[in-house]
Amino acid sequence: MTSNRRLFVTLDNSIQSEVCMRDDNKLFVEGKGDIFVQTRKGEKKISYVFYVLNLKHNLLSVGQLNQKGYVLKFSFDTCTINEKHGFLIAKVKVTLNKMYPMKMIYSLNGCLKTSIENHSRLWHCRFGHLSSKTLSYMIQKNIVDGLPHIKIQDKICEACVA
Repeated sequence: MTSNRRLFVTLDNSIQSEVCMRDDNKLFVEGKGDIFVQTRKGEKKISYVFYVLNLKHNLLSVGQLNQKGYVLKFSFDTCTINEKHGFLIAKVKVTLNKMYPMKMIYSLNGCLKTSIENHSRLWHCRFGHLSSKTLSYMIQKNIVDGLPHIKIQDKICEACVA
């Protein structure tokens, strides 16, 4: 759950619900979508994230992580999160108020936007960082319905060289 609208790469606002907090306070769910976080193994998508206004901290669902195959181990003072194949995702120490705060780096990649000034770059990103030559060919041969006839700029994409 998060209250930061900018983190979402997709958001379905038709999902409406409530979540009950520890203090019995109810918060309204304004939608559900996907966000990306940076891990040691690269970018990971977190799906089914609730968009909750007035939430003070981002929260991860232990049940949802477990359901997706992640292995969570809680000890006296530590929580470890591993992929099902054993790769360590996070190791978090418990705080005095019995919380496990996890520092996360969120990926706000420009290629995940739905609108952009540079249409050439937008379609390059939408097709999974397709080469400009192939994209031009697809436009020229009218291979894809809905792909507009735009001038493809042969600029270097930061994500493609990373």
